Amino acid sequence: MQNTLPSSLRPFLLLWAGQALSVLGGAVSYAAASMWLATIYFPLPADKPALASALTWLSLSYALPGILATPFAGVLADRYPRGAVMRLADLCSGVFCGLVALLAFADALTLPLLYLLIALTAVSASIHGAALWGAYVLLVPEKHLTRANALMGSLWTGAGLVAPGLALLLLARGEGLGLAFGLDAASFFVAALTLLLVRVPPTPKRETPPEAGLWAEASAGWHFLRVRPALLVTFLTFAALNFAAAPLAPLEPLLVREGLAADLSGREMTVAAALALIGTVTSVGGLLGSALMTVWGGVKRGRGWLIFGLCALSGTAQIVYGLSQSLWLTAAMMGLFVFTLPVADTHLSTMLQTQIPPDLQGRVFAVRQMLAQSVSPLSIVLFGGLAGRVPAGQILAGLGVFAVIASLLPLLKQDVRQMGNEETTP
Repeated sequence: MQNTLPSSLRPFLLLWAGQALSVLGGAVSYAAASMWLATIYFPLPADKPALASALTWLSLSYALPGILATPFAGVLADRYPRGAVMRLADLCSGVFCGLVALLAFADALTLPLLYLLIALTAVSASIHGAALWGAYVLLVPEKHLTRANALMGSLWTGAGLVAPGLALLLLARGEGLGLAFGLDAASFFVAALTLLLVRVPPTPKRETPPEAGLWAEASAGWHFLRVRPALLVTFLTFAALNFAAAPLAPLEPLLVREGLAADLSGREMTVAAALALIGTVTSVGGLLGSALMTVWGGVKRGRGWLIFGLCALSGTAQIVYGLSQSLWLTAAMMGLFVFTLPVADTHLSTMLQTQIPPDLQGRVFAVRQMLAQSVSPLSIVLFGGLAGRVPAGQILAGLGVFAVIASLLPLLKQDVRQMGNEETTP
């Protein structure tokens, strides 16, 4: 069967179902925490500086601990059975979220405690992610890896589509934050139970001796990339693209208020309604990209051209998005931007999973995540401050130009253009 997933992939689909619950739970709790800060903890206009600071710390508590933990997360994912690592990480995340829920119900939750428990959850999530990414190749036949990656990638887009509405419904109740984190904790426990039903095969080991010491093992992913320039260029390029895209979400309200004011006035539409429309179109674009990859399965050769060509297309969409003065054009460009992401990322993930030795995949994945995510906080802080003096649309359009250039430069290298054409794992 060329266009459907066979019944032999039932273990992966069971894993996918468990992860769908935990991803949705995490998206709902994050949205609820943001809304809780903005509407309950800091409800007054005079609270704006404190709210901005709290939202920044909330974002950093999710991002920074996971980034710092990624090198050691990769070591754990490669050293120990990946099914057990994922199960333990889910249980830890469930406990941390459960503590947030209990403190919220007891009206004893302080912001430092919230940030600390979220940071601990981010560390366990980083460990879980490294093990999960390396588990695909052990569960899924190589010919179906592209579809499996597309299905897993669709979880985050789908969660982003429904999480804000669910969080809003929960916060309509007096104990909404506790309910949101309680449901998040339950989703992690269900995901851990689901993993008891999925047997992840042991990671094949090569005959080469293991690295001596934790630091040496953690650096093995860097060494693997250092002698493969095409992969290193790819990872650095995606870090640059993340730098260009990171301000999109935080600057979107400013872009809508500044650049679309005339259009919204003519439509008698509020900024909130416009943001909701753009958010819906964005999520639909991501789901369509994931659905395309699930049905299509992707290309087998010429992946370098496709991956970086799509990245250039997304950068072009960002340019138009930043300069647009039409609500529907703005929404369409954001939908196109997100549509390209699962198509490009699924091809890249499949290529990496088939060409990196299984016992190194956790550590290489960790390097990929650290490079991709570490630049986002810097970009948000840098351009968030600049947006106070320069129109947000101009900033985002300029970053789109940077993204197009960064996407096309790697194609000047022959080994990048031919990347992924190899059929065997080195």
